[in-house]
Amino acid sequence: MPNSFVRAVPQALRRHLDRARSRRRRPCPPGEAGASAVEFALILPVFLLLVMGALQFGWILFVRHELYAAAQQICRQLALGADTAATATTALQREMARLRTSGTLR
Repeated sequence: MPNSFVRAVPQALRRHLDRARSRRRRPCPPGEAGASAVEFALILPVFLLLVMGALQFGWILFVRHELYAAAQQICRQLALGADTAATATTALQREMARLRTSGTLR
């Protein structure tokens, strides 16, 4: 039994290679040479626009969330007893500095 399996594998591989050789690429018809390159050139800008738009939208949502979190933190500090405007201003400056150093704001 094992010998027949060992012999069958090279035969199956040989049949596969023979089929692959018989299915070689045919040349393109005369009017269709380079059609895929043209299609790619037409689709690529639209695809890149969609990808960059999705990235920009994600970045805007991230910045919005960070600013909301900073405002929430300042409101929390004011509610816990930071009753002067100077303390709130200092907290705001600290949060904005944190956002600037993380690359979120410029």
